Amino acid sequence: MATFVKRPHPRHLAAALLLLAVPALADAPATQTAKRPGFMWKVTSPTTTAYLVGSIHAASEDMYPLPTEMEQAFKDASILVVELDITKVNQLAVSMQALDLGTYKNGDTLDEHVPAETMEQIRTFCKDNGLPESALSVMKPWMAGLTMAGVAMTKAGLDPGKGIDEHFLEEDQGKKVVELESADSQIQMLSTLTDAEQVSFLKMSNDDMKNMAGELKDLAAAWKSGDEKSMLKLLDESYDTDKNAKSVGEKLVYSRNAAMAEKITGLLKGDDKVFVVVGAAHLLGDRGIVALLQKQGFKVERVPMTLPPPPPPQPASAPATSPAP
Repeated sequence: MATFVKRPHPRHLAAALLLLAVPALADAPATQTAKRPGFMWKVTSPTTTAYLVGSIHAASEDMYPLPTEMEQAFKDASILVVELDITKVNQLAVSMQALDLGTYKNGDTLDEHVPAETMEQIRTFCKDNGLPESALSVMKPWMAGLTMAGVAMTKAGLDPGKGIDEHFLEEDQGKKVVELESADSQIQMLSTLTDAEQVSFLKMSNDDMKNMAGELKDLAAAWKSGDEKSMLKLLDESYDTDKNAKSVGEKLVYSRNAAMAEKITGLLKGDDKVFVVVGAAHLLGDRGIVALLQKQGFKVERVPMTLPPPPPPQPASAPATSPAP
């Protein structure tokens, strides 16, 4: 469960995580010299340089190798900045904290706090995924939404261990690692949503999971092609449904963007080169980290990416032969 606590809302999660890999786009041949817009920006201050990378927190082997420019920028940096260093998280402690804050203690049940229509959708989800309804019945809406997202991701064969942030954390190369947030702050953020916001969060979770595979494919295609407008459109649709959805977006995305940008600004005042990996959703739009840094006067440039060559074809397996007598 703790794996998914750091990924608030399935669509934001989908955009920030990009959980499905897709084939190379037909209009951008996969050769070592082809260029495409990438989800990496170069930020220049009077004293240093930082690279901002839009992260995929869970992916498959098909996402690798990453563009050469991305790997080189990481190699040149002395500080790696991530939302949360998941390699250092105490999974048991995080799980216990989430369960403590995300379950009812006074005999309440989920069906007393959500509309009948939403509860029926939850029952259908549980039935379709072999999940006992009792597993969610004592959870608060935000916790139920994360749990359902976790089940859907697992069913889709998604692996957080293959995410871009995990990739660079494993490479490490002796760099200093700086966290922009903590597991505690992320759980507290979710647990302090109002009742109405939690219901809206859960409704969005239900809606997203109706066509999660299709949406993830669209988002993955947008990431691979560098299509910022399409990705931003898919993100914005989540939080435009009603006032509670907008409030959820304010807390889970925009307020975090401002706090992250402030910490990155502090690093830009130093001398060390910095490599920042955050969910792609946090970089985009008028209130994204890229725009916030531009408004502070930093020079920000989009970095074209070199497409890696396609993987070599796998040889056909030789037919099994019987041992000689």
